[in-house]
Amino acid sequence: MTKRKREDKSTSLSDINEGVLRYLCCFCPQETILLNKCFYNIVAGLRRRISTSKGNLSSHANTSLAAAILSSRNITHLNISNWQGWNDALVTRLIGLIKNGHYKRLAHLYMRNCNGISNDKIRALVACIGPSLKTLDLFNCKGITFYSIPPHVKNLETLCLGNIKSVACPQKEGTDVLQYLFGNDHGIVIAPKIKNLTLHKCPHLKSLSHLKAVATSLKLLDITNCDAVPLDHFRIIATCRNLQELYLGTFIYGLHAQIGIDVGTTALIDIIENCTKLRALDISNNGVDETIAELIVSKLQNLQRLGLANSGYFTMKCYTCRTLNNAALVKLLYGLPKLEILDVSNCWRLTSRLSSHFTSSIPDTLQLLSVYQCSLDVTGLSCSFLHLGKNVRVIAQPLNLALLKH
Repeated sequence: MTKRKREDKSTSLSDINEGVLRYLCCFCPQETILLNKCFYNIVAGLRRRISTSKGNLSSHANTSLAAAILSSRNITHLNISNWQGWNDALVTRLIGLIKNGHYKRLAHLYMRNCNGISNDKIRALVACIGPSLKTLDLFNCKGITFYSIPPHVKNLETLCLGNIKSVACPQKEGTDVLQYLFGNDHGIVIAPKIKNLTLHKCPHLKSLSHLKAVATSLKLLDITNCDAVPLDHFRIIATCRNLQELYLGTFIYGLHAQIGIDVGTTALIDIIENCTKLRALDISNNGVDETIAELIVSKLQNLQRLGLANSGYFTMKCYTCRTLNNAALVKLLYGLPKLEILDVSNCWRLTSRLSSHFTSSIPDTLQLLSVYQCSLDVTGLSCSFLHLGKNVRVIAQPLNLALLKH
């Protein structure tokens, strides 16, 4: 065959149907992306998720990641948590692309621990995505307040605003985060479909009364370290009957603080009796005696994670004589058939006689037991569980149940 005939029968990429090329790229995207610009654009268009868990990247890696984000215009999930290269300049470029009709499928934004972004830019970005946005994670972003949420997110289901800074927001927006989100002076509920709400260490959380607006949809509520809420407001949580995860503890620098929130006996009982769908509950710093333990067992049979740290400690707010003892803990261990994780750190009335109450009836689901700063022998407890054929890890370090959910 002559050279001319071979050239006449050759095929270029432009002659191949784009659908066929896209199909080929699905098999080995990492290899085809390096061939040429045509394949790079195809692979970028196939991406549905971008995720990075690394915080400190080289300048070349930062440039490559930025290029990948700005070229992957069909993604549904963008997770750039911990990436310090994410800044207002890149947010501005992303906003421009969205306004030009790209990123129509983008619905989930994760930007926790990103400190190079500002309130105004995030507010503009969220406004551009609008009703399509379902997840917004701005946990521990030092330049962010709740004002970054514009009134255009009616389909938002998950919102994380942990560790937001205490700064004055525009007077017209008010000073309480729940009032802004779920009931301002004009009766507007910004996020009526919210399911998962995290406001960890939020200085702007001063009232829980506006939770009633989303009581039927709310499934997860994390108000860990929010100590500006009046004591009589905690009973309102009991109206959220579909709650599956509730975190009310206090956790600071790896230790359970002894100045935590005691929600009060009445509120605690109301929550347990009404929120019967709970799978995770952290009521650290609240007194839990045998009566409360029996109530938990009778009402919360679906519990998988339970935080009872500092039960009965003297706090600056009040002193409770309701303390977790051996008998109460045994009731919980035997009465909760789905329990996986239990934290009883700093429960001073637990004694070494606890293991004498153990039998093979302890549920096989139990995986982790934290007895930090308890008068208990960790090795002895571990051996007792092994003797009963239970694979339970006993540790002497505090747990943060609110972080275990992430």
